[in-house]
Amino acid sequence: MIVLALFAGILWNLFAGLLYCWSVFIEPLEEALGVPRTSVSTVFSVGIACYAAGMFIAPHLLARFPLPRLAAGLGIVAGAGLLIAGLG
Repeated sequence: MIVLALFAGILWNLFAGLLYCWSVFIEPLEEALGVPRTSVSTVFSVGIACYAAGMFIAPHLLARFPLPRLAAGLGIVAGAGLLIAGLG
């Protein structure tokens, strides 16, 4: 059980780190897309807002749905979001 908790903690920090490494990509994205910094930074702001909202919503969802079903549903929602972003 301790190994599982350790693995979950490592994964959690990996995902949080992926969000916070955004600052590395700001300047190349500005140059490649030809948009101002405010436009590029909006993506990070929306991501942080969703991350924070998820912290408040997650305990309620975990109480209502079994973890495998919740993980599958959230994976589908995340995939749909990436698909929409890729097409837009």
